[in-house]
Amino acid sequence: MDFPLLPFVIYVFVTTFTPGPNNISAAGFGMKLGYKKTLLFLVGIFSGFVLVMALSALASEAVQEFLPEIFPFIKYAGSAYILWLAFNLMKNSTQDENKASEARNPTFITGLILQFANPKVIVYGLTVFSTFIRPYFNNTGTLFLFSLLLAVCSFLSTSLWTTLGSSLNRIIQNPKGKRYIAFILAALLVYSAIAIIW
Repeated sequence: MDFPLLPFVIYVFVTTFTPGPNNISAAGFGMKLGYKKTLLFLVGIFSGFVLVMALSALASEAVQEFLPEIFPFIKYAGSAYILWLAFNLMKNSTQDENKASEARNPTFITGLILQFANPKVIVYGLTVFSTFIRPYFNNTGTLFLFSLLLAVCSFLSTSLWTTLGSSLNRIIQNPKGKRYIAFILAALLVYSAIAIIW
């Protein structure tokens, strides 16, 4: 049986580039701070993504048996963290320009932790490995290369969303307009958090 390349690519593209906690928070921070000041956060996302994908690759078969027991904890912890991100996005958007320049930039650790608190990433990793990759590849080196490839796709996606956010910042010069967009992005994060636990 041949590896289903086209379905795999479609699944990875749609799952990676559609709105989710990683992409929405990247767009929000990009709009507020620009790409350069968001880069450490993106590298944290990339690093955490590699780790979650590698763990998913190694544990995809075993974890699926225990997922019903651990998934409620993952859902609630992840939702709480995503709500925290939404709160910070809104808090930063209501600060005046002087305070905003003094505000803490999103950190590497924030991006890294988001991957372990993001149910979308965890379920994505387990699904992509158990459905598309594990039936065709079992070599540890190959599984790690897939983990790296998936993380690179994630980095491209969050970079794109950060760039879009940064572009919106340049286009919309009115602080009130920027707050409205930050509010919409924060509302999407809240929606993501609620959808996870619903």
